Amino acid sequence: MLFTLITDYKGGTYISQIQAETANHALESSKKSIGKLLNTTLDSDNDIVVAISGTSGVWGAATVDLDNNLVSIHIVQTEML
Repeated sequence: MLFTLITDYKGGTYISQIQAETANHALESSKKSIGKLLNTTLDSDNDIVVAISGTSGVWGAATVDLDNNLVSIHIVQTEML
């Protein structure tokens, strides 16, 4: 499945896509590339992916960088065209 990750960090919005089996796998597989994009390291021990109530194929996750700045990530299951 294709997932689109919309990441909010320090006032900026960053968008990436990845092939993965689940939203959890999409986030885990994207952490290093998101960290490089944001020029930081993400704390991989504190993130939890949760389904967004009232939607289908949309999840949210939050983690922090090593300075405890919030990194908000929305994960959307995306149909390939």
